[in-house]
Amino acid sequence: MPSRILYDKRNLAILRCQAKPYGSAPLPDFENLCMSARVPLDQKEFLDSVVYYDELITIDAQEKLRIVKIDGFTEVKEKPVIEIESSMDELDLSLNNNLTISVTIKNTLEAVDNFEKIELKVNDIPFPVNVSNNYGEKSIEINEAGSYVFGVVDDRFSDNEITINAYWL
Repeated sequence: MPSRILYDKRNLAILRCQAKPYGSAPLPDFENLCMSARVPLDQKEFLDSVVYYDELITIDAQEKLRIVKIDGFTEVKEKPVIEIESSMDELDLSLNNNLTISVTIKNTLEAVDNFEKIELKVNDIPFPVNVSNNYGEKSIEINEAGSYVFGVVDDRFSDNEITINAYWL
């Protein structure tokens, strides 16, 4: 079932997404989406809507999709995915405390995407990773035992997390 997505034309941010109701009711129109999203009247001129041919709610649309302009046309596309990998699944701190985190960006659009830096996080502490040709690496020094969760901070990408356990023998 299709959904209608309300977005801001200035930054292409998805504001609201509503699926077609079951039964004979039509797909929500622009005005109904604006009312549902509680958009002030003076802000409507900056908004537009587009139909996406899958049933989604707002949070799912914001996490998985993006609005792009390609050759003057507005399109809904899936967000690029960051594949996070580690040089090791577990880290024995008595042998080594350096860990290499690598990222590969998949599902990019040649006409739109050119990533030079992305923001990752380790246990909610952000750090940058430089990217070239959709690949980047960062060496991390870990000095304390525990679980370390690496994830994506940057909302331009779909989420992906890995967990590394560090321990002393």
